[in-house]
Amino acid sequence: MSRFVIRHIAGWIGLLSAVVAAWLIIHYATLLLEVVGILFGATLLSLAIAPIAERLAHWHVPRGITVLAVYILGGIVLIALIELLIPVIRIEAQALRSQGPHLFQQVTAWVSGLPVIGSTVLSMHQSTIPNLGQQLGNVIDSVVRILFGTGGLLLDLLIVTVLSFLFITDPGLPKRLIASWIPAAVQPRLQDFIERLRRRLTRWIWAQILIALYFVVVYSIGLSVLGVPFALTIGIVGGLLEIVPYVGGAFALILAVISSLSVSPWLVIWVIVFHVVVVELESHVIAPALYGRIIGVHPALMLLALFVGAKTGGVLGVFFAVPVTVVILACGQELRHSFAISNRTTNS
Repeated sequence: MSRFVIRHIAGWIGLLSAVVAAWLIIHYATLLLEVVGILFGATLLSLAIAPIAERLAHWHVPRGITVLAVYILGGIVLIALIELLIPVIRIEAQALRSQGPHLFQQVTAWVSGLPVIGSTVLSMHQSTIPNLGQQLGNVIDSVVRILFGTGGLLLDLLIVTVLSFLFITDPGLPKRLIASWIPAAVQPRLQDFIERLRRRLTRWIWAQILIALYFVVVYSIGLSVLGVPFALTIGIVGGLLEIVPYVGGAFALILAVISSLSVSPWLVIWVIVFHVVVVELESHVIAPALYGRIIGVHPALMLLALFVGAKTGGVLGVFFAVPVTVVILACGQELRHSFAISNRTTNS
C-alpha cells in the first residue's frame, strides 16, 4: 500500500475520530460538566486540607489520618449546624403561624397611613390577610423541602471526598500524570504553572474562610446588640454558609428577619439596615483587600464572575465562579507569557 493511501486513510480516521469525539461531548455535555465539577471540587477541598496535612506530616502524622480527622471534624460541625438550625426554624415558624396575621396587621396599619402608597397597601392587606397563615405554612414547607431535598448531591459529595483523600495522600500523583501524558520538553514549565495556580487557589480558599469568620463575629455581635433572638446561631449559620459568596448573608438575613418579626416589626427595619452595613463593608473593604491583594482578582471582575456563575449554575455556580476565574486568568497570563517568549525568540 502506497504512502499516499496510508496518509489518506489516516486523515479520514482522524476526521471520523474528531466527529465522534464532538458528538460524545455534545451528547454527554451535562455528564462531562458534572465530572469536571467533581474533579474541581475535589481539587479545591484537597487544597484546603493539604497545608494542614503537610504541617502535621513533619510531625510524623500520616496524611490519611489528618484527612480523616478533618472529615470527622467537618461532619461534627455539620451535625452541630443542623442541631442549631432546626430549633430556630421550628420555633420561629410556630411563632409566625400564630402571630403572623397580627404582626402583618400592625405593619400594614402603619404603612397604610403613609401618603401615596397607603391605599394600595390597604387593598393588598384586605386580600392577603385572610390566607396569611396558610401562605406562611406553604412558604415554610417549601423552604424545608429545599433544605432537605438535596439527596441527589450525596453521591457527588462522596466522590469529591474520596478523590480529595487520594489527592492529599498521594501528593506525587499530578507529577506522574504529567510525566505520563505530557512531552518531556514541556513538563518543567507545566509543573511550574500548576504550582503557581495551586498557590493562588489555596489563597482563595483561605480568603473565603477569613470572610466567613468576619461574618460570624460581626453578625453575631450585631444581632445580639439589636436584641434579635438566636443571634449567635444565625451568625454561625450565616458565616459557615458564607463560604459560598453572598449565600450565607442572604440566608442569615432571612433567619434574622423571621426572628425579629417575633419581637417587633421595627426591629426588622434595624436588622435590614445592619445587614446592608455588614454586606457593604464586606463587599467594599474586606473582600477587595483579600481578593485583590491575596489572589490578584479585581473586585469588579469578581462581581461579574459571581453574576455569571449564578445565572449559569445557581448556588454551585456562585461557589465555583471565583476559582474558575482564577484559573482562567492564570491560563491567560501563561499564554501571554508564552507569546512574549515566542516573540523574543523570533526577533533574536
